[in-house]
Amino acid sequence: MAKITSEQAISNVVFTSLSDIHSIKVLEESIKSLSCREEASSKEDIEFLNDPRYKQFMEEKLKEDKKELEELKIQGSHPDALQPIVLLMGNSSLIQENVIDAIKKKIADDEHYGYDLEFREIDSSELNENFVLSLPKPKGTDGGLLVISHFSKFVDSFTPNDQIKLLCTIMRTHGVTPYGIGLVCTGWRIIFLENSEDENKWWPDSCVQYFGNKNCLYSYFVE
Repeated sequence: MAKITSEQAISNVVFTSLSDIHSIKVLEESIKSLSCREEASSKEDIEFLNDPRYKQFMEEKLKEDKKELEELKIQGSHPDALQPIVLLMGNSSLIQENVIDAIKKKIADDEHYGYDLEFREIDSSELNENFVLSLPKPKGTDGGLLVISHFSKFVDSFTPNDQIKLLCTIMRTHGVTPYGIGLVCTGWRIIFLENSEDENKWWPDSCVQYFGNKNCLYSYFVE
């Protein structure tokens, strides 16, 4: 289990949980730039911009970016339309204050991000089939962060298969993809909190193995 400071946790959560959003915004800027015809300032520039090879390259680049953007918005970058799950262990009260609340403020105040996210916080005792099936899409145009406390209680309440089913249902659903009907992202990203002094605490018979194998589980002990 990686040990990190609160400042590192903020950076890791933002980078990990919101990486798709950043990629989407980068692609949108690229498409906007490629769609605008450049102005030539010299004879050499005019010749270069009018070169059929350059035009073809720009058209292909624009087509590729639009395709990647569409796929990223619909299916995300993780396998099977899954989103990152972050597990933060340590003093949960301090994690709430120094990490979660700090992330909320950072995203709301920092124009560098410009993200529109819904934050929703629940106790794991609320996490059941009824909650998951009635969970609407995030109100934020960039999706949402679902912060769930007491990970151990969640693990103790369900079998590994039921844990996987519940979390997958939060993160994805069936819908129209560029390739037909398939799995699409709901927009929800999950952060679990676990109050623990044991930096090596682990759950051998749980969903952590499944999501770890899917390369979408990130675990940290916050000092």
